[in-house]
Amino acid sequence: MTQSATLGSPVSDQNLQIQELAIVLGAQNFKPTLLNPDALTVAGIIPSGWELARQPVVTPQVAQLSFKNGVNFLAQGNVLTLSEGIRPGQDLQIPGIAQQYMSKMENAGYRTVGISPKVLIGFPGGTEDTARQFIVEQLIAPGPWREVGTKPMQAKVEFSYPLDRCFLNLSIVEARIAQQDKPTIPALLFNSNFTYNLPADTPPQALQIAQQRITAWMEDWKFFQEVVQQRFLSQLGQSQSIFR
Repeated sequence: MTQSATLGSPVSDQNLQIQELAIVLGAQNFKPTLLNPDALTVAGIIPSGWELARQPVVTPQVAQLSFKNGVNFLAQGNVLTLSEGIRPGQDLQIPGIAQQYMSKMENAGYRTVGISPKVLIGFPGGTEDTARQFIVEQLIAPGPWREVGTKPMQAKVEFSYPLDRCFLNLSIVEARIAQQDKPTIPALLFNSNFTYNLPADTPPQALQIAQQRITAWMEDWKFFQEVVQQRFLSQLGQSQSIFR
């Protein structure tokens, strides 16, 4: 059996440790073709001064808008995801944008709202297999299922936690951070979603509950921090918080 690797300390360099928040809206009457920058501007959902980072993608199945300020819209079927990187000293814009969108599009028939934090943590002091070995050696029980094939197994682990207010789904997967003119850095990606179901028979109440959950996004973000830091990264002997 391969021995567990000694993990290096999570990086503190802002370019190597990446945090992101996404807000996920599930609606019965939403179509990707409805998502375009002109419509968002005219409706007052986004300011007129926002510049696109690249050409929009709009098809009957998928629509994607990426802005230079780091805000992204992704529509797939009946699901709209707004995401934004978390940068020190800057307020997040997507909670307000999501609430504005729901207020303007109140007849979309909202069914779910999700608060989805994620963090990518690099380990420059570890070996090439550092992240993989953390998942395989520390999160998966030993057994013959780990000895299949001709190369070391790779794995993605998923957890579903029933909370008083909702379900928390959390996945952990091996990743790598690319550096210009330098070797890639082993990393762990923690991706989560706090999923709230909304009452289908009372649209005004559904809208109100969704707005409240978006307003309280920091509650879920802090809980995510605690789970990652205290339940998982504590296994690495890392006492200082890696979250900014």
